[in-house]
Amino acid sequence: MFVGDSLNRNQWESMVCMMQSAAPPGKNGRKRDGSRIIFIAEDYNATVEFYWAPFLVESNSDDPRIHSILDRIMIR
Repeated sequence: MFVGDSLNRNQWESMVCMMQSAAPPGKNGRKRDGSRIIFIAEDYNATVEFYWAPFLVESNSDDPRIHSILDRIMIR
């Protein structure tokens, strides 16, 4: 699992791109689950996940679509 910001997402995208090119077509795919993007390679029984987290703490702005909140609250 990759956890991080947009730079880390670029690394995840590159790795998924390499895996997609090696896996047989039609036997892999992506799905979203909240702040996670999951790549599944069925033939290899493998998943690679990306969890979007702008901070390494919980925040009221952790939603990937609504993250510009004026009164941000962070919890450790």
